[in-house]
This record gives sequence, structure tokens and C-alpha cells, in this order.
Amino acid sequence: DGRIIQVVRGQITGNNIRNTTQHGSWHKNVSTSDQVCQVSITPKSATSKLLIVATGTWYFITGSVGNHGDAQVRIYDKTSSNEVAFTRYTGYSYTGGHNRDGSTWSLNCLIEADHNGNGTNARTYAVYYYFGGAQTFYYGMQGDSIVVQEISASS
Repeated sequence: DGRIIQVVRGQITGNNIRNTTQHGSWHKNVSTSDQVCQVSITPKSATSKLLIVATGTWYFITGSVGNHGDAQVRIYDKTSSNEVAFTRYTGYSYTGGHNRDGSTWSLNCLIEADHNGNGTNARTYAVYYYFGGAQTFYYGMQGDSIVVQEISASS
């Protein structure tokens, strides 16, 4: 009937920004104080829907003109090792004179609670970045969050 059964939220609260020069691989959205942008939920019903909304910010600083920077974002079910949402470019910039660019983004999906065959078993959803370009990327920002709302199925 579409009622909200439960809401859980995970958020990075500290202002401890992580950075990396490693691109071409997935990075968990985590601060330098090891606060992870993830959330755990145990659905009350296997027939429920899960509305997952994640938001965040990243940026890069370049030391030379003529390089690009971009980031892909995914919401990942760590319990079943499945990607449940993905966006290709949350921001893209070619550094034709800029030295700092980035993006604030939002990614959401609506999935079946039993999408991974786990029924009402606990699961954890986390946010990951995939950086492209030879830059220093900054992520794990204060305020980055992920929220899961369990919604009852229509009868």
C-alpha cells in the first residue's frame, strides 16, 4: 500500500577529507577518519520496495593544464556483491586553465527488497567512486550520505 515501514541513514559527519591520485579503480566513499558512506538495513518484508538515495561531493586539483578529471558513482550491495545503481559522469572537466573542479551529485534507485535473493536478511549498501584522469581527487566529504526507505508493497 506504499507506506514507509522504516528509514535508515548513513552519513559522513567529520570534516576529514580523503584524497587519492589513484584512478581507474573503485574507491569506497570514506573519510580519513574511516567514516564510511554506507548503511545497513534488515527489511521487514521480502515483498517491500527499497528506495535508496545517496548524495555527495568530490573535487580535484590539478597541477597542469591539459588534463581531465571525472568521477563515476555507484551504490553497491556489499552483502551480495551487486551494483544496484550507477551513473557514468557525476562531473567532468577538462582543465584548460582551471585548477579545481568537481561535482555535487545525487543517485537513487527503487529496488525489490528481495532483489539479491536475501529476502529479509540484513544487507549493507555503500557508495563507491571511480575516478578518471591524472589528478588528485578529494572525497569522503562531511555531509555525504545514503538513505534507505523500506516501502510496503501494494496489495
